[in-house]
Amino acid sequence: MNLSDVYAAIDAEGIWTPAPNATAYGITTELNETIIRRRVAEGLNHLRSRMAGYLCGFNFNPELEEENIVMVFEFRHPQREGLDELLRAGIVDALAHYVLMCFYGTDDSLHAVGWRRACARLMLLLCGGGVNR
Repeated sequence: MNLSDVYAAIDAEGIWTPAPNATAYGITTELNETIIRRRVAEGLNHLRSRMAGYLCGFNFNPELEEENIVMVFEFRHPQREGLDELLRAGIVDALAHYVLMCFYGTDDSLHAVGWRRACARLMLLLCGGGVNR
């Protein structure tokens, strides 16, 4: 996965744009890249602990141009078609919500609920149950 995909999801999930004359802009990947990168690393650590039973390789290197996030999974059961893309999209979604939850959320905020939902979807994908949406 690319870190730029996570940044794009953060910008898309932010659901607001500042007014042209605003003096405070909130969190944007353009202005806050260093702190967002740290939060992405934290989110990856949380995901690693949740997916430890399926994860056999992991690397996060934000200095690379592409493929900054590498996760290698090992399954002991048949997997559904297109699982790679579903996992990639789920991880990006989870990381975007995690970063936004750290800045804007509490346990019952939109982004905290999004983080928990994305983690639950990932676990369903990993255990072979799959999800339709």
